[in-house]
Amino acid sequence: ALAPAAGEPAAVAEPAAEQASGWGFGIDRIVLRDGGIRFRDLMVAGAEPVELSLGSFDVEEIALSPAVYGEPARLRLQGRVDEGRFALDAGLAARDDGGFALDARLKARRLPLARTRVYVPNVGWSELEGEFGGGLRYLLETGGRNEVRGQATADGLAVRVPGLDPPGLAWKRLAVLVDPIDLA
Repeated sequence: ALAPAAGEPAAVAEPAAEQASGWGFGIDRIVLRDGGIRFRDLMVAGAEPVELSLGSFDVEEIALSPAVYGEPARLRLQGRVDEGRFALDAGLAARDDGGFALDARLKARRLPLARTRVYVPNVGWSELEGEFGGGLRYLLETGGRNEVRGQATADGLAVRVPGLDPPGLAWKRLAVLVDPIDLA
């Protein structure tokens, strides 16, 4: 019984002797293919639905105890937004000191910027055009590194402002090299 019956006194459990846990938990692989998400933000006026198709979602060697596999857990996620594509590949490893180390790589190509403008309030622009791409690497270690590096690009970037005929800001191609930035 999980709880004493009505009127019965609750039993007092004796403290158990401390023992090392002899069990571990691991999942070899979880895969989702040809999935999708349709997101419509009803809290932001004028927000258009965003459809995200997931080409594949692949997670390997998930362990509650790091000794189950002896290697970092792996996460692979691929998806599409309109004509753009992205891929995330990450590894998470537990360290002997109780901390962890995360190594994540994101590659993106032709991700649309148009619908992001509604999430940047009070900037005064009326339209945002262009596509995002690049490759970024994020490293995080407890008590150590917390950095991002790589390259980000915006192609066909145009920011339209009410009252101006040409775009207020425009680049055919804008590339930013990030080598590295310490986020701590």
